Amino acid sequence: MKPTPEQIDRLPKWAQAYVTELETRVVHLEGLPDALPEVKPDLPPPATSNALTRGWTFNTYTLKSSYGTMRHCVDKGCSNAVHHGTGWVRTSSQRPIHLFSTERKAWLAAKSDFIKWAAETVQYCDKQIAVASDEPHSEP
Repeated sequence: MKPTPEQIDRLPKWAQAYVTELETRVVHLEGLPDALPEVKPDLPPPATSNALTRGWTFNTYTLKSSYGTMRHCVDKGCSNAVHHGTGWVRTSSQRPIHLFSTERKAWLAAKSDFIKWAAETVQYCDKQIAVASDEPHSEP
């Protein structure tokens, strides 16, 4: 239940400031899901280097650096006991990785990761806005 403006006016100043901060947080969090699904890769790499596990992966860097072109952050992937790679044919990078068994799971993980990053970014901006000067620049 939201307090009325009259009830807020009767609160101590510190409590009024806290209510204002909570209202600001709610505005920034509207549209975000209440709980983000925890989606983990469910295909472990094989035990031998001559076997190849095929699945899906997402690239966190691509996800965060290309807002409008997220279509390139989820991709086919493969892994053996020593290497991993993009695509289902061959490995090209060092170390084995766990993969997602379906493209849908990879997209759910990408979405969850992006929302967490975006929420942290908004929170950082809000902190900077709270301490930033409102004074215009003036030449000495």
